[in-house]
Amino acid sequence: MRLSEIHPIVYHTRIAQKRLFRRISDLAPGKKFAHEKQEADLPVNCSKHSSLLRRTLGNSDPQLQENKVVNLSIAARRSTAS
Repeated sequence: MRLSEIHPIVYHTRIAQKRLFRRISDLAPGKKFAHEKQEADLPVNCSKHSSLLRRTLGNSDPQLQENKVVNLSIAARRSTAS
């Protein structure tokens, strides 16, 4: 059992800790970030997919894998339609 599964406050405290550590690491010298946000979308072309869509993951519910495939197909249709 993970420590974060004991109580929700432990989970949220761990998330806050991870975010704090990330912010501190982002302050390291040499890290560059954007100074402004562009409103226009950049042209993106996803043309290849090579990972397995359906996999057996221990004792997880196979329906979750089917739901993932459905969600990905919906997202793919929406991204090609725009």
